[in-house]
Amino acid sequence: MRAKLQGGRFRWLNEELYTSRGEEAFRLMQEQPDLYEQYHEGFRSQTQGWPVQPVELAIAWLKGSPTSLVVADFGCGDAKIAASVKQTVHSLDLVAGAPGVLACNMAATPFESGSIDVAIFCLALMGTDYPAFLVEAHRVLRPGGWLWIAEVRSRFGAAATAPADSGKPVQRSSSSSSRDATPRSGSSSENASQGSSAKEAQEAGAFVAALERLGFKLKRRDMANKMFAVFELQKSRERKGQEQIQWPELKPCLYKRR
Repeated sequence: MRAKLQGGRFRWLNEELYTSRGEEAFRLMQEQPDLYEQYHEGFRSQTQGWPVQPVELAIAWLKGSPTSLVVADFGCGDAKIAASVKQTVHSLDLVAGAPGVLACNMAATPFESGSIDVAIFCLALMGTDYPAFLVEAHRVLRPGGWLWIAEVRSRFGAAATAPADSGKPVQRSSSSSSRDATPRSGSSSENASQGSSAKEAQEAGAFVAALERLGFKLKRRDMANKMFAVFELQKSRERKGQEQIQWPELKPCLYKRR
């Protein structure tokens, strides 16, 4: 019974965070900070079965980078990245849930423009105004700075849903990369899987196109993992005034009961 209650609470919090604006999520968590720990407890339970955790890839990437870099970890959770690498890491989230974490709206950080070398979003683009978080990351990054993003793959395709106790978002795509997304002959389920993979690749491409219009250059895109995609981009130019950018809608990753 307790597990069912916790699962229901997590689903409600998860939907709130994915379907509200950043400022609304910040206000909710500030008014009820206990919700923050409840959410992360549920999140850890839902993702514990993943073969690879994206935060471990972010840590490995930083361990292969110069220790002099200054990093901003947007949506840091328990600040595992800061505790695992030698770089200076500024950990940001809606609540200061761990020592050294700065509580703020991800769209309005206190950093000076051009003061950060690496901005990390590890499953952190939650909210209907997620582009504002990326605009803020672009502002605080120095020219040539890096943007590292890991995001659930199915957010780029059909709405992401999963049984409450499965521990994994349902993936309607094959494990092939975006370069091998053309539907092939075979069973109807295989064709559906390939079609979803093509849709993911198309929408991921639109996501990258928006980032490049913002002023980034894609250096690497990895969609080989069946759970999440990784994007590595470098700041190539400053933003040109208030130019219009067509951002794709990232589908909310929602969990459902059995």
